[in-house]
Amino acid sequence: MIKKKKNTVATEFLTKALIVSGTANIALLSFLFYGFFREVSPSPYCSLKPADRNEQQVPLAIDHTNAEVIHLFRKMTLPQLVGKLSNSQLIENGYTQRDLALGSLISFHYFDLSRALLGRSPPTQQRKIAFAPLSKGDVNEVIVYPGLTDADYSAIIQYAKSEKWPFTSKGLYLLLCKQETPYASLADAFYLTPEFLTVEMLFNRADVSIEKNDLLKMLCQGNWEMLTAFVEAQRVTQDLSDARRQRFLLDYIQNGSQMAAALILKTDGVFAAKKLDDAQVLMLLTLLEEKTPESESFAISELTSPRGDKVWQQAATRLYAYANEPKPEKWHHELALHRFAPNIKELFPQQMADQVSTKQLAQKIAAPAQKAVESPKVVKANKSVEAKKTGESAKVGSKMTQQVAKDKVDAGKASNKQIGKKSDPTSSLKKTSKLYVVQEGDSLWKISRSYKVELKALKDYNQLASDFLKPGTILRIPSA
Repeated sequence: MIKKKKNTVATEFLTKALIVSGTANIALLSFLFYGFFREVSPSPYCSLKPADRNEQQVPLAIDHTNAEVIHLFRKMTLPQLVGKLSNSQLIENGYTQRDLALGSLISFHYFDLSRALLGRSPPTQQRKIAFAPLSKGDVNEVIVYPGLTDADYSAIIQYAKSEKWPFTSKGLYLLLCKQETPYASLADAFYLTPEFLTVEMLFNRADVSIEKNDLLKMLCQGNWEMLTAFVEAQRVTQDLSDARRQRFLLDYIQNGSQMAAALILKTDGVFAAKKLDDAQVLMLLTLLEEKTPESESFAISELTSPRGDKVWQQAATRLYAYANEPKPEKWHHELALHRFAPNIKELFPQQMADQVSTKQLAQKIAAPAQKAVESPKVVKANKSVEAKKTGESAKVGSKMTQQVAKDKVDAGKASNKQIGKKSDPTSSLKKTSKLYVVQEGDSLWKISRSYKVELKALKDYNQLASDFLKPGTILRIPSA
C-alpha cells in the first residue's frame, strides 16, 4: 500500500515536470520564431539591385526655356558647345540642345556653317529665337536650323574637331585684332578670305610691292564695318584705280591707322606730298611716329613746301623727334630749314623744281637781316629789293627787309653789290656760318665774345646799322 502511494506521487511529479518543461519549451520556441520572422522581411516578387544612372531613361525634355538655355550656352567655350552638338534632348517648341548649341556657335563664336556643310545641301530653314542681351548692343537673337539631319550634324562635328580655325571671315578678323602677335596659321587662314583678297587685289596694282602682313596690320587698325563696306563697294564697281586705293588709305588714316600712313607714302608718295590738303598732311605727320626713309623725306618735303605754318611746325616737330633732339622753345622756320634742309635743291631736285624757283629757294635758306635802325642807303637798297620780291615770299611768311644771297655766296660781297660799297671786311671769313636767336639781355659784344668773333665782323656780316638787338632776331655767326 505504501509502495503504491509512492509510485502515484512519483507519477504525479513526473507529469507536472513534463508539463512545466513542455510549456517552457513551447514559450522558448515561440520567442525564437518571433524574433526570426520579425527581422527578416518578406521575400519580394523580383530581386532588387542598386540603381544605375546610365541605365535610367533620360527625360524627354528639360524644364528650361529656349532663352534660358541660350544664356547658359553663351558662357560656354567652343569645345564645350561642340560637345553639345550630339545632344538631341528636347527643350521647347520642338528645338533640341544641339539646335541651340549650333546657333550659339554661329552667333557667339562665328562658326562657319557653310564650310562645315561643304559638299552637302545647305540648310533651307532658318528660325530666330530672341532673348534678352547681357549688355547694350549685344546679340539679342540666335538663328537655328531645324531642318538639319543627323548626317548634317555628324559632318558639322567632324569639321569642328578637325579644323583648327573653324570661323567665318569676321571671326578670324576679330580674333586677329585681339592678339598682339597673331598666330601664323591664323593669319594664313584670313589671307584666304574674300575680304582680304579684295584688298590685296587693289594693292597689287601699285608700283611697289606691299607685304601681306602690312595690309593685315592696317586692316586691324580699322574695324570690320569699314572692311565690309569696301568689299561690298568693290563687288559692285570693281574699281582698281589709283584713286580708289588712295581713298581707301585716307579712310584708314582718318581712323588713326599708322600703317595706312606709312603705306600711302610707299604707294603714293608724290600724291601725299602735293595733293593732300593741310589737314590731311597734319594727320599724316602726326601718325608717322616711326622713322623710315619715306617718313623722313616726307617731313622734309613738307617743311620746305609753301604750306601753312601749322604744317611747317608739325613737320619740324617730327624731324626733331626723328633726330632725338629737343624742339626749340621758340620755333623758327629758318632754323629748322638750316638744321634739316641746308641745301634744298640738292635734296629735292624734282620736287622743289616744281614748286619754287632757285631764287626763292635761296630766300628760304638764307639768313635774315636785322630789321632795326638802318642807314638811308640801306633803306633805299632794301626798298628796291623788296619791290622785286614775288608773292612767294609772302607765303613763306618772312619778315626780312633785305635781299640776301645763297649760302655759298659771301654775305659781304652781296651787301656791297646792293649798296655800292667797297669790299667788305667780312670777305675774308669762311662761307659757312651758324644761326643764333637773340635772347632777352643779349648784346652784340656778348654774342661776339661767346662765339669768339670780332664785334665789327659780326655787325658787318649781318649788315646791322646799330648795336641795338631785338629779342627774337636771328643772327648769322660767321666762322672764324
